[in-house]
Amino acid sequence: MASRTNLRSAAFAGLIAVALVASGCSSSSDPDDWVAADETGKIEENFLRACTEAGEGNTDPVELAAYCGCSYDALREDYAEDFDGFVAVNRDLGNDPAAIPDNVRKIYEGCAATHLTP
Repeated sequence: MASRTNLRSAAFAGLIAVALVASGCSSSSDPDDWVAADETGKIEENFLRACTEAGEGNTDPVELAAYCGCSYDALREDYAEDFDGFVAVNRDLGNDPAAIPDNVRKIYEGCAATHLTP
């Protein structure tokens, strides 16, 4: 089974994939706020899919689903009042995957500690 560090790295790749949906090419179908994002469900759906795909084969599927769900929920809560900040983090991570903000790193670490077997 993969270490928490390896899974966190895989999940960061999932977060980068969300950047394509959240900020993408600024098409007219991209959501402008959480209300629009929640209506389409695409950000959550794409995040969970990318996260689980990135972690497949690295950990128990049940743990992985719990970890990815925890990560999305915590990110959604952390950026509840700042959709533009969420989009900016995704854009920045797309440009530089190593530029992980401390709050995002803490979210992933907290979810890993809670949902993944060491």
